Amino acid sequence: MAAEALARARRPLTGERDNVSELINVEVSVYGRSPRIDVPDDAPVGERHPEASSLRDAFLSEYGEYGPTGVYDAAQLRVGDVIDRPAIVEEESTTIVVFPGWTLTLTRSVVYVMRMS
Repeated sequence: MAAEALARARRPLTGERDNVSELINVEVSVYGRSPRIDVPDDAPVGERHPEASSLRDAFLSEYGEYGPTGVYDAAQLRVGDVIDRPAIVEEESTTIVVFPGWTLTLTRSVVYVMRMS
Protein backbone atom coordinates (compact mmCIF):
# COMPACT_ATOMS: atom_id res chain seq x y z
CA MET A 1 0.00 0.00 0.00
CA ALA A 2 0.93 3.65 -0.29
CA ALA A 3 1.51 4.07 3.46
CA GLU A 4 3.97 1.16 3.50
CA ALA A 5 5.83 2.55 0.47
CA LEU A 6 6.05 5.95 2.19
CA ALA A 7 7.43 4.35 5.37
CA ARG A 8 10.06 2.40 3.35
CA ALA A 9 11.12 5.58 1.54
CA ARG A 10 11.45 7.55 4.80
CA ARG A 11 13.52 4.95 6.72
CA PRO A 12 16.90 5.78 5.15
CA LEU A 13 16.31 9.50 5.67
CA THR A 14 15.01 9.46 9.24
CA GLY A 15 16.39 6.26 10.72
CA GLU A 16 12.88 5.35 11.89
CA ARG A 17 12.04 1.69 12.34
CA ASP A 18 8.60 0.14 12.67
CA ASN A 19 6.97 3.54 12.62
CA VAL A 20 3.51 3.75 11.08
CA SER A 21 2.86 6.53 8.58
CA GLU A 22 -0.60 7.87 7.97
CA LEU A 23 -1.78 9.35 4.69
CA ILE A 24 -4.03 12.31 5.41
CA ASN A 25 -4.80 13.53 1.91
CA VAL A 26 -4.09 12.23 -1.56
CA GLU A 27 -4.80 14.22 -4.72
CA VAL A 28 -5.05 12.85 -8.24
CA SER A 29 -5.35 14.85 -11.47
CA VAL A 30 -6.68 13.14 -14.56
CA TYR A 31 -6.61 14.66 -18.04
CA GLY A 32 -8.49 13.41 -21.05
CA ARG A 33 -11.26 14.04 -23.48
CA SER A 34 -14.88 13.70 -22.53
CA PRO A 35 -18.07 13.97 -24.55
CA ARG A 36 -19.72 17.37 -24.89
CA ILE A 37 -22.24 18.10 -22.14
CA ASP A 38 -25.46 19.82 -23.16
CA VAL A 39 -26.17 22.63 -20.73
CA PRO A 40 -29.82 23.58 -20.33
CA ASP A 41 -30.96 26.96 -21.60
CA ASP A 42 -30.24 29.46 -18.85
CA ALA A 43 -32.73 32.09 -19.97
CA PRO A 44 -34.77 33.02 -16.90
CA VAL A 45 -38.50 32.81 -17.32
CA GLY A 46 -38.92 35.74 -14.94
CA GLU A 47 -38.51 36.14 -11.21
CA ARG A 48 -40.45 33.53 -9.31
CA HIS A 49 -40.80 32.86 -5.59
CA PRO A 50 -41.39 29.10 -5.40
CA GLU A 51 -43.11 27.40 -2.49
CA ALA A 52 -41.11 25.10 -0.23
CA SER A 53 -41.54 21.35 -0.83
CA SER A 54 -41.71 20.77 2.93
CA LEU A 55 -40.98 22.30 6.33
CA ARG A 56 -38.33 21.26 8.83
CA ASP A 57 -37.51 22.59 12.28
CA ALA A 58 -34.08 24.20 12.07
CA PHE A 59 -32.08 26.17 14.62
CA LEU A 60 -31.28 29.66 13.37
CA SER A 61 -29.09 31.61 15.81
CA GLU A 62 -30.64 34.89 14.67
CA TYR A 63 -33.89 33.73 16.25
CA GLY A 64 -32.25 31.83 19.12
CA GLU A 65 -34.58 28.87 18.75
CA TYR A 66 -35.81 26.11 16.46
CA GLY A 67 -38.49 27.10 14.01
CA PRO A 68 -40.21 25.84 10.87
CA THR A 69 -37.93 26.41 7.88
CA GLY A 70 -38.82 25.86 4.23
CA VAL A 71 -37.01 23.00 2.49
CA TYR A 72 -36.55 23.26 -1.28
CA ASP A 73 -35.67 20.47 -3.70
CA ALA A 74 -33.05 22.06 -5.97
CA ALA A 75 -34.13 19.83 -8.86
CA GLN A 76 -37.50 21.64 -8.81
CA LEU A 77 -36.01 25.14 -8.94
CA ARG A 78 -35.76 27.09 -12.21
CA VAL A 79 -33.42 29.81 -13.39
CA GLY A 80 -34.70 33.12 -12.03
CA ASP A 81 -36.14 31.62 -8.83
CA VAL A 82 -35.64 33.73 -5.72
CA ILE A 83 -35.80 32.52 -2.11
CA ASP A 84 -35.97 35.52 0.20
CA ARG A 85 -36.63 33.90 3.56
CA PRO A 86 -34.82 31.39 5.80
CA ALA A 87 -34.59 28.14 3.87
CA ILE A 88 -32.75 24.90 3.24
CA VAL A 89 -32.01 24.03 -0.40
CA GLU A 90 -31.11 20.38 -0.91
CA GLU A 91 -28.85 19.81 -3.90
CA GLU A 92 -27.75 16.34 -4.99
CA SER A 93 -24.27 16.80 -3.51
CA THR A 94 -24.64 19.67 -1.03
CA THR A 95 -27.06 21.64 1.13
CA ILE A 96 -27.44 25.42 1.04
CA VAL A 97 -28.78 27.28 4.07
CA VAL A 98 -30.38 30.68 3.49
CA PHE A 99 -30.16 32.58 6.78
CA PRO A 100 -32.52 35.35 7.88
CA GLY A 101 -31.73 38.60 6.06
CA TRP A 102 -30.31 36.86 2.98
CA THR A 103 -31.71 36.19 -0.50
CA LEU A 104 -30.75 33.27 -2.74
CA THR A 105 -31.21 33.53 -6.52
CA LEU A 106 -30.68 30.76 -9.06
CA THR A 107 -28.92 32.76 -11.80
CA ARG A 108 -27.96 29.88 -14.09
CA SER A 109 -28.33 26.13 -13.93
CA VAL A 110 -26.72 25.13 -10.60
CA VAL A 111 -25.26 28.63 -10.06
CA TYR A 112 -26.63 30.35 -6.98
CA VAL A 113 -25.98 33.90 -5.83
CA MET A 114 -26.63 34.77 -2.19
CA ARG A 115 -26.95 38.40 -1.19
CA MET A 116 -27.64 40.18 2.06
CA SER A 117 -31.17 41.62 1.83
